[in-house]
Amino acid sequence: MRYQEYAPGPRLARWVHRLWVLEGTGPAVDAILPDGRMEMVLHFGEPFRGQPRSFLVGQQRRAVEVAPAGRVGVIGVRFRPGGACAFLGFPQHEATDRMIPLGAIWGVAELEEQVAEGRSDAERVAPVEGFLLGRLRERWTPPAAVEAAVARIFASRGSLTVEELAAGRPRQLGESFRQIVGVSPKLLSRLVRFQEVLRRLATAEGRRWVWTALECGYYDQAHLIRDFREFAGQSPAVYAAGRHPLGDCFVDGSDFSNTGGSGSATL
Repeated sequence: MRYQEYAPGPRLARWVHRLWVLEGTGPAVDAILPDGRMEMVLHFGEPFRGQPRSFLVGQQRRAVEVAPAGRVGVIGVRFRPGGACAFLGFPQHEATDRMIPLGAIWGVAELEEQVAEGRSDAERVAPVEGFLLGRLRERWTPPAAVEAAVARIFASRGSLTVEELAAGRPRQLGESFRQIVGVSPKLLSRLVRFQEVLRRLATAEGRRWVWTALECGYYDQAHLIRDFREFAGQSPAVYAAGRHPLGDCFVDGSDFSNTGGSGSATL
């Protein structure tokens, strides 16, 4: 399975975290874990079972099982938290835990054809970026309080409380946050912290659960296990003992930040 990330062009970089391409032969079933970001997905290979050829994935609060139906070929856009609002004119919480066909939002027949006919990553990334640029709301900006809170959540790796993020106005921040990001500030913080644990599972130290829990901002090992069961549907130990060839592609590599990733490249 080949997975490659690409940095977006400068006009998209504020709103798009990464573009990515996935190709190869996948497992029978795997799970994609929530990561705090919305995505736009287009299949140029055989669509996964139950998925349309192109769709928007809202914020996810649980693991989502995927099942390749044949040769995998996918290009995706991973938005920054709140970044999808620069292209979409509806509150983002309406997409949470949903998979919305792109054809229900935009006319995408031409884009789907261009992606399917592409012979390289570059020939697929270029039309996707052009499509987004054509729908970018250039004058739209998120509320300053939401943008600042998102930045602080990532900088602290999800360790700050809602009160610390909201400067004494948690209710007002929460309402705006759900509209722009799709989930609450507390849930985004939990997802960022959860992703930090996933990164550490790749190392032997990551399996020392008590230390991992404390270092990632959990109160104790039990707190970590509760969150892990909620987001992954199983305990950390069971997850660490398994193989996740698809799911592992979507865990940010060495730096779960809102500004970069380890697997990126330029075209």
